[in-house]
Amino acid sequence: MAGFIALTAEEIDPTRFVEVWSHFYSWDDDKYLAHIRDQPGHKLTKAGVGELMTWKSGNRHATLAKAFGSAVPLSLLNWPRGRAPLTDAELSAHFEAIIAALGRAELNKARGIIWPIFMCHIGQPDDIPIYDVNVWVAWGFITCWFKRQDLEKVPKKFQRYLEYREWFNGIVATYAIPAPKLDRALMAFGQFILSRWGDLALTYKWGPLF
Repeated sequence: MAGFIALTAEEIDPTRFVEVWSHFYSWDDDKYLAHIRDQPGHKLTKAGVGELMTWKSGNRHATLAKAFGSAVPLSLLNWPRGRAPLTDAELSAHFEAIIAALGRAELNKARGIIWPIFMCHIGQPDDIPIYDVNVWVAWGFITCWFKRQDLEKVPKKFQRYLEYREWFNGIVATYAIPAPKLDRALMAFGQFILSRWGDLALTYKWGPLF
């Protein structure tokens, strides 16, 4: 009778969560790893920023992503490097400066907050986590605020990102989990929630759909 299985929901700690879900991460990180710290002193280069933006965007939006990378002065993107982790106030000001630079290039309304936050991330990759709809969904499910009616929504508020950052960095510090591994696990889990199989998890959390 081999081959018959049961899918069961089991609550696990963050360390085990990362062990399980990081195996399902499928994004190619080679370009990211090659350019996130590609210079002596870990300074970003113009070419490196372009490569990082296309890694984040995927090939479909590569042209727009490179335009984002070119619109923000390299000095602004490098400003957080070598500094202590930015406070919420400092990060908010940095984010607004990036938004302003994108606005001058008439790009401030394109792609919402996700790419500007990524541009903050590349300035301090260890302390400013990547943000997208997948990790947003995973965070919401784990912390019990994500509901079925949120399935069609996307993250829009920077203040909510600051809450995510505090939660994410708290897990990294408490459980000694490398930030990239936690990000990969959350991304994979969020993709699962948003897939056609995600109703298994949502049913476990919130009860039957009908």
